[in-house]
Amino acid sequence: MQGSSVFEVPHGANGTSHAYLLSRPDYRAAIVTDAIDLPQHTADRWLQGLDLLVLGTSFVDESGFGPHGGRSVYDIREARQLPWAQAAKRVVLTHLSHDVDVARVELPDGWSFAHDGLTIPLN
Repeated sequence: MQGSSVFEVPHGANGTSHAYLLSRPDYRAAIVTDAIDLPQHTADRWLQGLDLLVLGTSFVDESGFGPHGGRSVYDIREARQLPWAQAAKRVVLTHLSHDVDVARVELPDGWSFAHDGLTIPLN
């Protein structure tokens, strides 16, 4: 990768975490594994025009538990609603709870779940 940047993201009740942008003139990849409630200005600066987004999600749907409370990452339902995630050409979800049955969760085209041994070429 030609360039890389580290940027701070909200990590819910746990304070802040960091995400990564890897870029070159014809490719942009972001790794955002520990974040929730990203402000619009963060998405505008770092998460536009992504070829690849690796995004941490915990469970399928935690809406029944009220506001985010003590959570520090999005759930899959929330991730699917994020405009910057919807706009990415490819999304790989990681940071999954053992309760997520990946065989039963339908994802949009271009979205997939990470798994042990996964290698993602950055091209």
